[in-house]
Amino acid sequence: MGRQENYKYDLLVDSLKRGNEKTLEKLYQDMHQDLYYYAYTCLRNDELAKDVVQHVFLKLWDKRKGLGQIRSLKDYIFKIAKNTVFDKLRQKSFQSAEDIFLHEAAGYVHNETEEQIIYNDYIELAKEGISSLPPRRKEIFKLSRFENKSNKEISTELGISVNVVENQISQAIKQLKDYMMKYTDIAINVLLLLVVLSQT
Repeated sequence: MGRQENYKYDLLVDSLKRGNEKTLEKLYQDMHQDLYYYAYTCLRNDELAKDVVQHVFLKLWDKRKGLGQIRSLKDYIFKIAKNTVFDKLRQKSFQSAEDIFLHEAAGYVHNETEEQIIYNDYIELAKEGISSLPPRRKEIFKLSRFENKSNKEISTELGISVNVVENQISQAIKQLKDYMMKYTDIAINVLLLLVVLSQT
């Protein structure tokens, strides 16, 4: 993350503290895709990833008066996302060995630069998965998940039936899950490397 990008987001802190809802909307538009990518890569579940994104911005709004104490707004937002993801993993009772490792490894990673490497790795991996979708399926998925359009709205906009929209979204989620399961070892290896480095 560059200094200019940090500065851009940090300029919004005072506006948030004053309760400016338009500032929250701007942050949502700028960041909700990356937050979804990150959450989906960790959880491999579309609905849980969407829940994480909603929770992040609700909590940011609830905590807005204390934002003057943070060093970086963007890092703070991703930290909320990370903690929310781990809560979701605990609720799933660590259904997989990968989940357990992700949770345990996170306890060793404290440096913000290292955390940003993890976030970026997750985000890029998920972006690759979405880019691998067939063009029409990718378009429908993005309209649904990133523009928050209903199946009926997508149906009208693209001139296709609601059933086709539902089927394409279902197929997109299945394809993404398969993709992330195939390449999860990349994210795990990055975490393992950071754990090792943090103890040397």
